[in-house]
Amino acid sequence: MYHDTENGTYLGASDAVSLLATDARFRGSRAIKAFDPKEFLANAGIGRTIHEYRAKQAIFSQGQSSDAVYYIQEGRVRLSVLSKQGKEATIALLGPGDFLGKGCIASDQPVRLATATAITNSSVLKIHKKEMLRALHAEHLFSDTFVAYMVERHNRTQADLVDRLSGKNSYRSRVGAGRSMLW
Repeated sequence: MYHDTENGTYLGASDAVSLLATDARFRGSRAIKAFDPKEFLANAGIGRTIHEYRAKQAIFSQGQSSDAVYYIQEGRVRLSVLSKQGKEATIALLGPGDFLGKGCIASDQPVRLATATAITNSSVLKIHKKEMLRALHAEHLFSDTFVAYMVERHNRTQADLVDRLSGKNSYRSRVGAGRSMLW
């Protein structure tokens, strides 16, 4: 309950939020601030920390507990897997604006399936699983941004696979080999 002392009335939560958003007494107040996905991904906060990695430094390793999603702010990162036979394969080269470790938000992936290693000095935002799930459920603009990223990433992967199977290299030349999937 919110008591509007000016009118002497009591308001429910949704009416109070509307009042805070529209009443001139509260405009510019820090009480209500719209969620900004760019700001969320640019800054540390509850459940989010920024980490700096040197070239060749592991961000996470295959087999480790999958407890966070990572967002590359600066730098380049290699995603690779190691087979049971000991062969390492690079599966993606990623850069600013890419997410890593997205599998942690799936309930059936408790461990990392790949290793992420900084290629260059990199700044990476670590978003703990609980905070990532909260943001995806509560912040629709962030959910839309994340889903658009996932669809675009899926389309890149599909196009690269088609190019490789058909012997073409056209998709990688259109988008740049630096953000391509490697098989």
